[in-house]
Amino acid sequence: KNIINNKKNKKNYNVVFMFVFNKHIAKIYSSFIKGQVIPIGSFKNNIKLNLKTKKKKEILWISGHRDHFYNKKILYHNMKKNIIFNHFTFYKNDGKLIKWLYDHAKKTNIKFNILGRTQTGYKNIVKEKKYYQEVLGEEKINFIPWSRSRKTYKIVNNYEYIFSLEVTLGTENLVKNGKTGF
Repeated sequence: KNIINNKKNKKNYNVVFMFVFNKHIAKIYSSFIKGQVIPIGSFKNNIKLNLKTKKKKEILWISGHRDHFYNKKILYHNMKKNIIFNHFTFYKNDGKLIKWLYDHAKKTNIKFNILGRTQTGYKNIVKEKKYYQEVLGEEKINFIPWSRSRKTYKIVNNYEYIFSLEVTLGTENLVKNGKTGF
């Protein structure tokens, strides 16, 4: 927020250490907080053990679905770089990629699974699943919805082939030497 992340506030905000996700995030925080910045990656991923399990020879698509990203009307404006970014433009082809992966999986008799992302209520989870049903042209899909009790890292660790468009969980799997396609 502009009130907090104002560069003029740098003299007011200081810490000894800032443990952040990556260099990009470090640069942002360093612009308005004084202190030593240490990029450590995902804290959650760092504490989860990479258990040696027999991996399913199946595809797991990690969903990055956000319903509003598919809306042509919503624009994101980056004032610093004077860029107008439409999420729809970025995500308009993800359905083609997902469908291609799904068709390839069917041809090669590999099971295709989708790890749901939506955490904001039952209606939105249903919307996310419906999106994938429409993209794949299938009513019955293997969709793993989000829930508070879901063991996400364990699920990802159980699959041989992971794909995602841009989700951090895919990067976290890659860091743990998991086969991950973006």
